[in-house]
Amino acid sequence: TYDWGESFTALNLVLKPVLDELFMASLAQAARRFQDPLLAQILASLDEDCRWQRQWSQALVRTAVEQRAENAGVLGEWLAKWRPLALRAALPFAPLLAEQQPGAAEDALARVEKVLRDHWNLAKLDTRLWETSNAK
Repeated sequence: TYDWGESFTALNLVLKPVLDELFMASLAQAARRFQDPLLAQILASLDEDCRWQRQWSQALVRTAVEQRAENAGVLGEWLAKWRPLALRAALPFAPLLAEQQPGAAEDALARVEKVLRDHWNLAKLDTRLWETSNAK
């Protein structure tokens, strides 16, 4: 997309939180499981930065919706469009985290879904947006 708002939404509200959770948090857990504390610490540090980035994105979205309520509807349409694409892009990486751990891939994807839902809630986006994008 060439629209700045849609690009921001796709990256900061959908793709980046998905990949951050998968690679910074879930991979850090895998590193601890495989006794690589240095990698786990590096990823944990990067995850802190990812959380900060989510916080400023949430603040920007809250402000945009507070100033113009109709922005929520536009954001909802973009979330519904980009969420399935981001999850599909992340799906092939989940099994990498599951090596020798039954259910780890499903757990990682469930955590990704929770991070997205929490991120949208903290941005004060209507929870119906989540339900709308789940249907697609």
